[in-house]
Amino acid sequence: MTVTVALAAAAWNGERRRPVAFEIGQDGLTTWECAGHAQYRRISGGAQWSDRLLALILVPAQGRSASCLLAADALADTTAFRELAMRAGRCAQEHL
Repeated sequence: MTVTVALAAAAWNGERRRPVAFEIGQDGLTTWECAGHAQYRRISGGAQWSDRLLALILVPAQGRSASCLLAADALADTTAFRELAMRAGRCAQEHL
């Protein structure tokens, strides 16, 4: 019972920290969590699978990097998916 409660609490905290909205910036993303906290994160790399899925590595000003998976059909605007894919490619080339 204790393990179940601990796992449920960990899942709930992870769900609250998941970004629910984002805005594309100069070289990164501003993400908003469910609680309304905004954080600017720089794109340090990424990978794209066809025109369906985009994996981004986001680095905040302080703290550890985090990955973010974006499905193309989850975005309202298809041009945003292409723009993020292009920026992720550019940022990955800068780190080589």
